[in-house]
Order: sequence, then structure tokens, then C-alpha cells
Amino acid sequence: MPRTAKNRKEAVEILKQIAKGGSLKNGSRLTATLSGKSIDEIVSGQAMQQSFDSAVHWCAAANVDILFSNAIEPWEFELNPGKNNENLKSRRYLYAPMGFAGRILPVKLTLKEYKQEGLDKRLYSMEAINVDLLEKK
Repeated sequence: MPRTAKNRKEAVEILKQIAKGGSLKNGSRLTATLSGKSIDEIVSGQAMQQSFDSAVHWCAAANVDILFSNAIEPWEFELNPGKNNENLKSRRYLYAPMGFAGRILPVKLTLKEYKQEGLDKRLYSMEAINVDLLEKK
């Protein structure tokens, strides 16, 4: 990954720069925005706890635009009735591979699509998953 962040503060600064660049796009022609609320969610303590390692989480946050551009959506999910779905059209889960310390790890990106006309799809959260995508030889 081309950018690094060692902590929350560094990740926030990089995420703000990414947000200034406009909408994120991926190969499936899906677009999303990165709002101030999205940035807060990505660097929150809860997000850190979902990722298996803080160093991996900060690296993924610093490169979220690249991860989003390579992300795939393997299947569609129904809205979870146990979550707050107010004003949501859909909650999408995308996955992208990330190289880190000699490993290839999946990163899960959550995208919220709103019912209200004019509201963009927003990147909501991110989670680095402790699974090697390539078997070591």
C-alpha cells in the first residue's frame, strides 16, 4: 500500500485528503463519498476493535480509496432488521485484498445507500479481517 498511518491522527489527515478528491469509484462503476461522519466511523474505537490489528487497520484507512477501487461485492444482502435502517435503501458489503507485511488480507468495506434523492452512497465503515487470501508455500 502506498500510504502509511501509524495512528488515528495520521489516518484522519489522510482520509480528509482522500475526501477532498471527490467520490470514490470502483471497477463495478459503484461510487461512494467519504464524509466527515464516515471518517469518524472508520477511525472509531469500535472500528478498531472489529479489525484484528491496529497497524493493519491504520494502513487500510490510509489507503481506503485504493481498496475501494479494487473492491468487489460478492453478493447482495437484505437489510438487517436488527440494525437501524431508517432512510436506508441498502447496506452493501464490499471486499478488497490488501498487502501487508508479506500477507494478502481481505478488508471489508460497508457502504450505505440512502432512500433520499440527492444523497450519495457513503462509505460507512471498514474492517481488516485476519485471513490469508493466499496460502503460504
